[in-house]
Amino acid sequence: MPNLIVTFEQSQRGSSCFAQERHLARGPGSPTHMAWGDLVTAINYFEQAREPVVPLVGGEPGLHPEIVAICRYVLARRLRVEIQTAGLLDAALVDALGAALAPEKSHCLVLVRPEGERLQGETEGQARFFEVLGGVSSLSCCVDRPDADLGFLLELISIHRLRRRIRLSLRHPADGGSGGSLSPDRFEMLAELVARLAARCEREDVILELDCGFTLCDFSDAHLGALARAGTELSFRCGPIIEIAPDLTTWACFPLHELAPQPLEQHQSFAALRAFFAEAVRSEMSARGFCGVHSQCDGCRHLARGRCAGGCRAHGLPEAKP
Repeated sequence: MPNLIVTFEQSQRGSSCFAQERHLARGPGSPTHMAWGDLVTAINYFEQAREPVVPLVGGEPGLHPEIVAICRYVLARRLRVEIQTAGLLDAALVDALGAALAPEKSHCLVLVRPEGERLQGETEGQARFFEVLGGVSSLSCCVDRPDADLGFLLELISIHRLRRRIRLSLRHPADGGSGGSLSPDRFEMLAELVARLAARCEREDVILELDCGFTLCDFSDAHLGALARAGTELSFRCGPIIEIAPDLTTWACFPLHELAPQPLEQHQSFAALRAFFAEAVRSEMSARGFCGVHSQCDGCRHLARGRCAGGCRAHGLPEAKP
């Protein structure tokens, strides 16, 4: 599902690891906010591709000066809207979003951090957001260490009566460095953390979704059994997501933003863009001799059969040194 970066502006009160990395990918002279005409152009692509959901991301999408109008426009085009936000917005704006978002066609994916990583006022700001929009909100958390305590996610769901779903993401290398990403040699320890969280999610009737970058071999059969029992949504495959910047420049994904960026309108469809990026990434990784994040990825039957991509391709770039 393509991501629409409506603004590069970030909240001073806290932002996600994704927001920070997308900001690094901003080109010189690129506008901060997406103009209305470019928004319409991008939405036309979503409609043509029959993509049912338009994810509005940033930066902090709530800081686009026309974010409420954008949400209404997306809904008027008979598409669903998803706002990926830190939830740290002014009260008046939160109220305006609450009035604009139709519960059956809207979703707020709220990016939260463990207690020890939060800035002053972050907990209170998100609580205010949940008071108004908790019914359309679920949680996302980016992990970069295997000893993280993720039980707080389930507590937030219970306290604020949020949608019973958690998206768990890895911090990936970006912009010529590790960006605080987790070293692949620690992925196996992370698998134990994920399996424990999945077991608790199963007990508390919460769906766990794993974002891209996880590798199959780091999970034991017992881990995979726990994930299956919990109904965890996961795929170890990897493919172009398509990130659309405010000036309609596109990338395969933000960790690979330096690899063959493309003007959206140079391609007729998302399908054509995905095909272009898939070949660009394949060619680049082949030239670098990169099979996957682990040495055993070379010759792996699961990789050969397309069951696992071998982790995030950004680890194959020479600058990515966790």
